[in-house]
Amino acid sequence: MTVNRLSVMVNRAENTKKDQQIQKRVLLKNVVGVILALSFYSMFCFLYFGTGWDTISRTNHLSFGLVNNDVGINVTTPNGPVHINIGRSLSLNFASLKGIGTADPNNPLFDFHVYDLKITLQEARNKVEEGELWTALVFPSNFTQVLLSSISPLRNASSSAKYSNPVPYFYDQGRQSNAISLINAIAVPAFATVNRRLSLSILNGTFGPVSTSTADLLALSSPFVTQDVNLHAISRSGLGLASYVSVMLIWLGSLFCVSILTTNAITVEHLYKPGALVVVRTLVLLAFSFLVSMSSTLILLTLGATFSVSAGAYLAFGWLLSFTFMMIINTLIAALGPVGLTLVTFFLVLQFTTSEAIFPHELSNNFFKIGYAFPFKYGISGMRWIFFGSINQIGRDIGVIVAWMVVFLLLGSLATYKGIKKRFEKREKQLQKERNGEKNESLEMEEKEKEAYGPSSDPLSNLGFSNQGIAADELADLAINSVLGKSQKNEETREDNPV
Repeated sequence: MTVNRLSVMVNRAENTKKDQQIQKRVLLKNVVGVILALSFYSMFCFLYFGTGWDTISRTNHLSFGLVNNDVGINVTTPNGPVHINIGRSLSLNFASLKGIGTADPNNPLFDFHVYDLKITLQEARNKVEEGELWTALVFPSNFTQVLLSSISPLRNASSSAKYSNPVPYFYDQGRQSNAISLINAIAVPAFATVNRRLSLSILNGTFGPVSTSTADLLALSSPFVTQDVNLHAISRSGLGLASYVSVMLIWLGSLFCVSILTTNAITVEHLYKPGALVVVRTLVLLAFSFLVSMSSTLILLTLGATFSVSAGAYLAFGWLLSFTFMMIINTLIAALGPVGLTLVTFFLVLQFTTSEAIFPHELSNNFFKIGYAFPFKYGISGMRWIFFGSINQIGRDIGVIVAWMVVFLLLGSLATYKGIKKRFEKREKQLQKERNGEKNESLEMEEKEKEAYGPSSDPLSNLGFSNQGIAADELADLAINSVLGKSQKNEETREDNPV
């Protein structure tokens, strides 16, 4: 009894020790899980807050073209001939401005590029069109001449001609509407400041004598007037949002499709060979990606969206994006399981915040330039071209996206194949284990029956025969012969010993 109690106490101590170890492992897993969750959350906060943090202090990274095509005029003064070029003076004056509007007072307003009689009006427009410049202010070749003739004392006061000397101001709203809004929030007050300074200079006689009785009053009050040229306007506010949100929604639609296919495929994958199932799965994802893009296209058309290129271009490009996203998502989930699903969410946030969807890289921390490596950046660039015709780099965009698609198609196929094969082998082992378990149960039942009924339950064993290794028919014949043999012996005994 003492030995049994001691054994029970030892078992309890061992079980308690095991329970404590299990509790420690569970606690450690929970602590690590909380740390990882908080780390991911902190990264999300950094990405979302950081992409638009203190953008106003970085406007000096935005390229602003000051194009002076003004040839000026020669004016004769008592001190000799003087060459006056107001366009050049305004360009230099504008480039020196600081702290206008909401701009940082310690930095220049923008990254100014001054072109003095170097490029034409069309070339300046092309630089904005192609994305080399964010904006361009172009002083026409006769700017000085028109302005001075409107304020000259020799001007006919009764002239009905009104002062008109516009300065073209090029920008592309479709490229990045938030950046253009920020630029104009600084540029417009700067234009007003330059206009006021020029007006005071004219009244002070800086450019020669002025007669208020003959001068055009409009030329005196507003000598510098810009003419806005929006190369690719956003006709509706929702379109500006759709150009980058549509890429994020395509990612989410792709995630839903991959998740559904992953859940349902596991229940039937044992019916196919792993290689064939990988091919079928890829073709199904290709069909799903088309449906995702088609759904997005139909919804936009229902809402009244317009496309600079065509709805068909949106459908085709969305199809390519969706299939590429499905390959990325499928690879992460197939290779890493639940951890891969977490990385899918993190990768979505990382791509979206570094893709210039909300603000361009010039206005963000240098960290966000890693977006150049991800497909989101090129997906949004392609969508902005399709929606607004802004910066046609669709060849580059498609090339980068296709490269991502090919790489993850190969990696995803390999990961899926290995995962299916591993589950197939595990299922086979489980089935074999179940078969072996059934055999063991059958043998145990036979042993229990023998123990329950004892050796007398076997009539053959009572006759002195063993049934091991003997066929059923032979065993029956031996039993009959044995019985008959005993009967004959009994008859002989009776005959030898009559009663």
